[in-house]
This record gives sequence, structure tokens and C-alpha cells, in this order.
Amino acid sequence: MEFVVVRCAECALFQTRQTRLDNRFACGVCSSRQSIRKVYARSASASHLRPVVQEMNGAAASADVRHDPCTDEDDVKHWWVVNPRSDREISRWAVYLNAEKDAHHHDHPIDQQSDGRCRSPVLGKVTRLDPSAKVVLASPHDGPKPLK
Repeated sequence: MEFVVVRCAECALFQTRQTRLDNRFACGVCSSRQSIRKVYARSASASHLRPVVQEMNGAAASADVRHDPCTDEDDVKHWWVVNPRSDREISRWAVYLNAEKDAHHHDHPIDQQSDGRCRSPVLGKVTRLDPSAKVVLASPHDGPKPLK
């Protein structure tokens, strides 16, 4: 039985894995399955490889910090602090709830008169509809549209 130190292509972390016949491994951090491209160290005991992995990950992390453009002093002054969402913000649903209340307040967008005529609150005009015609309203702001 042999153990090797490999590096994940997705998260770039070094880790110790037992060798397999198919030369593949699954990353313990990001769970991506990949083939072994390079073996960085080899041993019969995994305990001998653990300090090597820790040293390699530490060196890689310090190299990333040194070359990280976001930690430069000149760039730090340009960072914006995003305030957390305030509790007093209007809910996204408030618009729909108010529209629903308004819809219940008016019985129907077109008021039927006693003589068969209809008054549209949007257009404000009275029209006579054929009682046998089928009418559908797309929205309260649209006029009556016959079904096809």
C-alpha cells in the first residue's frame, strides 16, 4: 500500500491520498473527481506525508497572500462597506399585496350597469356589450377582449 501527495485542480489544495489502480481521486474539500496529474511526494505511510502536505499548503497560502492584489494598501482605500439590509425596508411582496387589496376593494374592473351597459373605470366611458358575447379581461387596465 502506498500513499501520495496530490494537488486538487479545483481548489488547489495539497492532500494525501492512497494510490489506486485507476489513477484517480476525489478531493476531500471540493469533492471533484479528477485524475492524478503530478505526484508531489510518495511514502508507504500517510503519517509521514502529513507534515509535507501542511508545509506545502502553508507555502501556497503565503504565496497567494503575497501576490493578492486585494491586500495592497493602495487598493484598500477603495473598498466599499455594504450596510446590511435594514429591517424597515419595504418587502418585495408589498407591491403585490397592495394590488390585491385594491382588487378586492373594487368588485370588478368593469362595473355593470342595470341596463346591460358597462362602465370602465380606466377609460371612464360607457359601452354596450352583447350579453351573449364572451369577454375576457387580460388585466384591469385593458378593455374587454372577445375570446377567439
